[in-house]
Amino acid sequence: MKCPFLKETRVKFCQVSPIKKFIVSDQEDAEVEKCSTPSWTNCPVAQQRIKEKGQYKQCPFLQESFVQYCSLSAITKFIPYNEAPFSRCTNTNHRYCEHYLSIENPDTTGSTGPTASIKKVNDGTIKEYFIDGIRLPQKLQYSFNHMWMDVSEDGLYHIGVDAFLSKVLGPVEAISFITTKGVEKPTAILRVNGVDLEVVFPIQLLITGLNSYLRAAPEKLTADPYGAGWLFECQRPKNPDAGTKLFKGKEAVQWMKLETERLTKFVHAELSQSKLEGKILMADGGVSIDSLASYLNRDELYKLFHAFFSLHV
Repeated sequence: MKCPFLKETRVKFCQVSPIKKFIVSDQEDAEVEKCSTPSWTNCPVAQQRIKEKGQYKQCPFLQESFVQYCSLSAITKFIPYNEAPFSRCTNTNHRYCEHYLSIENPDTTGSTGPTASIKKVNDGTIKEYFIDGIRLPQKLQYSFNHMWMDVSEDGLYHIGVDAFLSKVLGPVEAISFITTKGVEKPTAILRVNGVDLEVVFPIQLLITGLNSYLRAAPEKLTADPYGAGWLFECQRPKNPDAGTKLFKGKEAVQWMKLETERLTKFVHAELSQSKLEGKILMADGGVSIDSLASYLNRDELYKLFHAFFSLHV
């Protein structure tokens, strides 16, 4: 399924110009294009290549082609059809494009704030749950160490970290991709509060792409974990392993409720005596605060991470 904002048009361009400039054929100002008129003979590029110009009514180097472009992008970039198969816009990868995400879900209704319990689409289907302010989209599957997997109808997979991990860790300072291609368990290193933490999706997949943009903007990982903060693009390998159980649907909701309760108990039992600059680790009501990792020293952060986010939980 291609992006609904992917449009197509016909353009003209010079085959031999060192700079390829596309002119949209149906634009009102297309008459400024001289290549299809007798004025093409004044072109210095054509003069260098053709001696007998009289036999041509228009420049023989003028080409026409269909192209595609994003109607949301502030800068229009034309993609020739022969390059379209390599574009993320022509398949379900478009769902993780920032332009698309900026206007996604125009049909949602009901409660959507941080304290809401559910969000529904117009037909009444539950789109996502909120557990203690933690988003849990129903279309995703979740691993025990708080990573998610999205399987699209065309067989493409996306991997990321869930909102629980994002809430606990807070802003990420840097991201390094350890596995970059081939059949591997998608693995990345997150630097949080000066500490390097390894996140590993527990199932082997065929890694076909990375969200390299996160290297320049690592804050996107936790600011938008289910959208622009995705980590890996994958496919199902030819010989998949048995894998690890993933949570989905109502089972995922129950699991997340247990995880939030477990975190509260963990902070009470393991970290409640720790303080940093006079700030205790519990908010009113005894629920652990956002960006908990930023208040912990190295040993405490490792202990927290191993208890909830390690592959060996």
